[in-house]
Amino acid sequence: MKWENSEERNKKVEAGGVFFEQEKPKIHLTGLEFWFENKDSIAKKVPVTWKTLIVTVATIFTLLNTLIPVFQGLFIAVGLPELLRSLLSVVILTGIMTYFIMPHLIKLLSGWLFNSKKYLKK
Repeated sequence: MKWENSEERNKKVEAGGVFFEQEKPKIHLTGLEFWFENKDSIAKKVPVTWKTLIVTVATIFTLLNTLIPVFQGLFIAVGLPELLRSLLSVVILTGIMTYFIMPHLIKLLSGWLFNSKKYLKK
């Protein structure tokens, strides 16, 4: 926040103004909201919490009971220690959710997720 409000930053933003039409609005996300950001909307709305909970739980549950057992079997066959198997499973699950599943799932469910009169952020 110190940098965001500093005079030096304001001068740099002003000097760079000739290169850009407008400064991108700042969005401060505190949790898993980055998965649920409506990228198609200028207002950058985030769905109500209970909807994000349902989608997140359903996705994690599905991955834990389908894909992760496959990886665990491979890790056991290779002879990896239990703690390393667990770490790799979490890394794989989080990576797959962040880069593959959630972006597509949010687009697929955007009508339901963002069709609410009450939003967390506007």
